[in-house]
Amino acid sequence: VASSLVDLSLSYSPTVTSQKTRHDLHYQASIISEAKKFNLNDCVGLQIHTVDRTNTDAKLLPCLIIEKLEKDGKITFKLACEYGKLEIPYSIEHVVDLKMVCPEALKHIVI
Repeated sequence: VASSLVDLSLSYSPTVTSQKTRHDLHYQASIISEAKKFNLNDCVGLQIHTVDRTNTDAKLLPCLIIEKLEKDGKITFKLACEYGKLEIPYSIEHVVDLKMVCPEALKHIVI
């Protein structure tokens, strides 16, 4: 009797689905807006996880943006640090703006 009263085929009500979609679109738009603030040769930092550093090590790895990639509406960055190019592209969620505090050694690297 209960199964005839409730349609179990829908996992979300139409209202919840439309709100979720609206939220996703707003989030995607804010990510793209934030990513557009960064340009080539801007200084950014990558957070170093606590398991990969000691208490005295830096929490951020300063890097320069060497390439900005846009694919399927997602923007990623290719980065280089003073030790060389990083192989993995990183999204905006992974970088911290360091434009105002970029280390001198990083400003003078040649890629």
